[in-house]
Amino acid sequence: MKTLSAEFEGRLKHWLRVLRDDFYRPLGPIRLEAALTMDRLSPEEAGKLEFQPVEPGFTWGNTWEYGWFRGSFTVPEAGKGKRIVMDLRPGGESTLFVNGKGFGTY
Repeated sequence: MKTLSAEFEGRLKHWLRVLRDDFYRPLGPIRLEAALTMDRLSPEEAGKLEFQPVEPGFTWGNTWEYGWFRGSFTVPEAGKGKRIVMDLRPGGESTLFVNGKGFGTY
C-alpha cells in the first residue's frame, strides 16, 4: 500500500481546510441520544430501547456491545433548498438510517 509523501499530505490537509472554510457552512449540531445493549436487535426493536442524551466525550464499546444512536435536526432557513452534508465520524462499523431508510454499512 502506497502512502502519500509529506508534501501531498500537506496539500490534502490544506484543500480539506479550504473546502471546509470556503464551501461548507455549519447549520447546527445534531443532538444525539444513545441506547446500549448486548443484544443484536432490528432497528424496530432498538427503537423501543431507553435512549439517553449523548454529550461530547461520550464513550461506549464494551466487547460485543451494540450502540444505537438517534438524533433529529431541523434544517434552518439558511439551508433550505440547498444540499445538506452531515459530518458523521462514528469511528467504527456503522449503518446509517435517515427517516427509517438504511444507507449502507460503513
